[in-house]
Parts: sequence; C-alpha cells; structure tokens
Amino acid sequence: MTEFLIIGRGLAASVLMHQLHEAEISFHTIGTPSLSTSSRVAAGLWNPIVFKRMTAGWLAKELTDGVMPFYEACEIRTGKKFATERTIIRPFNEEQEERLWTKRADDSLKDFLDPVIYRDHFPKGLIINRGYGLVKRSGNLDVASFIDATEALFNDQITEAQVVYADIQQHHQSVSWKHLTAKNILFCEGHLIRHNPWFNWLPLKPAKGEIIHIACEDIDLTNQVFNKDGFILRTTDGTLKVGATYVWDDLTDTPTDPQLTELEEKVRQMTHAPYSLKAHLAGVRPSSLDRRPLIGRHPSLTNFWVFNGLGAKGVLMAPYFAKNFVHFYKQSIPLHPEVQLNRYYDRFTQTQDQTHWST
Repeated sequence: MTEFLIIGRGLAASVLMHQLHEAEISFHTIGTPSLSTSSRVAAGLWNPIVFKRMTAGWLAKELTDGVMPFYEACEIRTGKKFATERTIIRPFNEEQEERLWTKRADDSLKDFLDPVIYRDHFPKGLIINRGYGLVKRSGNLDVASFIDATEALFNDQITEAQVVYADIQQHHQSVSWKHLTAKNILFCEGHLIRHNPWFNWLPLKPAKGEIIHIACEDIDLTNQVFNKDGFILRTTDGTLKVGATYVWDDLTDTPTDPQLTELEEKVRQMTHAPYSLKAHLAGVRPSSLDRRPLIGRHPSLTNFWVFNGLGAKGVLMAPYFAKNFVHFYKQSIPLHPEVQLNRYYDRFTQTQDQTHWST
C-alpha cells in the first residue's frame, strides 16, 4: 500500500513529490493540470524583500537558504535546468529611497541588498531616472518546466484524471480513490480547495493574476529582473514576461481586457522600447487569509491532509514547508506554528455545528 495519494498537479504537488521521494515515502499523484493554471502561468520569482516597507519578507533567510539547493537537487534528479539565480534591479524615484536603501543595506537587510547605488551603465532599454540598487539572493523558477520535468521523472506514479470527491472513500486505516488505496490522502488543489468538502472551512483569499509575454529586441536583460511597479524578466524562449496584476472578484483563468490595459501601462512605465505582444495569460493564486500556508492534518480525520495556501510566494516557500511536512510526518517534528491548521479550528467547529443543526 502506498503512503500518500496526492491530489493536485501544480507546484505544491511537484515539490512534495521530490521531498517524499527523497525521504523514501511512497506516493501516487492524481489530477488534471487544466483545472487550475496558476502554477504554469506564474513568473516563478523569489524575492526576499518587501519593497513597500523595505523589510525582509517572512522567514526570508530560512526560505532563501534552501531554495536553490532544493531546485538544484531536482535539476540533477531530472536532468533538466529550470532554476536561475537573478539579481533584481530596483530603480529609485527619489533621494529618500536611496538613503533608506543604503541604511537597510548596512544593517537589517545586509544579507539581501547590495549597498552600492548604481548610477552608470544602466541596462539598455529600461527607464531608470536616478539610479538603482540590486537585490541579492533572488531568482526565478521556470515553473512549467519544473512541473513537466517532475512529472516525466515520476510518470509511473501519476494518474491523469479529474478527481470527484464522491469517489474518495475513507476506511479505518486507509483511504481509496477508485482502484488506488493509500494510508493517507494529501490535497494540493490550490484555490480549488475551497470546494473540498473536508477542507472548505479553511479561509482563502485567492487572487487572480495576469501576465503578458512580449518580444522586444531593445531591452538588455539576461539573468536579472527589472522591478518598477511591475516586473520584466527574460524567459528561456527569449521573450520577456511582464506582470503582474491582482484581482479578487474574478476567480477564473480567463485573461481580461482591463488587466491587459494595466499590464501594457506597466510596460510603458518600465521601457520606451517598441514591443509586440506574444501571449496574455491568467491564473488564480491560492493565497490564504493571513498570507501563511495552510498545512497539516484534518482535525478529525487522521489520514486526511492538506498542503495549500502558498500564494504568490509558492516557489520560495514550497521547498521549505514540504521538508517541514515530511519531518512532521516521519519524525513528529512540529510544523512551523504559523502554518498549522489549529489557528482556524474555530472555523471548523462552526461548520460542524451548522451541519449538525441543519440535519
């Protein structure tokens, strides 16, 4: 009997497959990629800095310490390249921003900020009025390539199918889906977890994001990302990816004209160079209400688990928390307190009470 049935075919499921494999925990993954496109649409950026407040992101050091070693190990395992360390170019609009940058680079953010203010040799084609700083320990994952390489590696352990919840059966010490049986089931469904009858009490705040791919010969970006009220990065096919937008009242994967207009305005803020539009894509980020992952065991079903809520920082957070999950499962090492489901157990109790009174 396999240890885990994994429900989902996105970034979270792929990262977990590698971590479970490394820990010699058996698994079988079920799902269809067409249900949610967010992983394949995502820019795959990781950035340790919150620019709005000029502070380090949550667990920035811990997360960045492990991100490249994890993806490099996956590259060796699959024989494919999909992770790249990239510095982030952050232009300054006023002197106050420069002063704050220099101050942070000398103290609280010295691990992540280059202390030099660059005033010469601006990258070709980008709008930089004063100067810029560089963020270190940042990078980019080609998420679609990572998922494809992962699924090719574990092809015999993947079933292409849309999971109907009624087909999932709980037994005394196991769980089954059609002909497959495992000790546990682990849901990695992204924003679609809100429809899951066992975990629909978890509070999500999904955010739709749209990006465009453009062709532009006059922008000189290789292993760097330009960030100025949006981002531009060069992809492996030579096009430039530009993003991203945030919308909370449309949770479809359909690109929209208003968001295209916003993205084209972002392009105009970052470059005067002529370009042609090659693609316009959309996906829904599985963000949680408190912007922390949702990881752990169901309150009353001991073999039902969830790994979700990674939001816009999934590429950075998934390796760390997948390892945390494996250590919890195998060695009872506690999950990080801020991702544990018990912070929302009152919501589960309320749903149970409502179900009780309605029956």
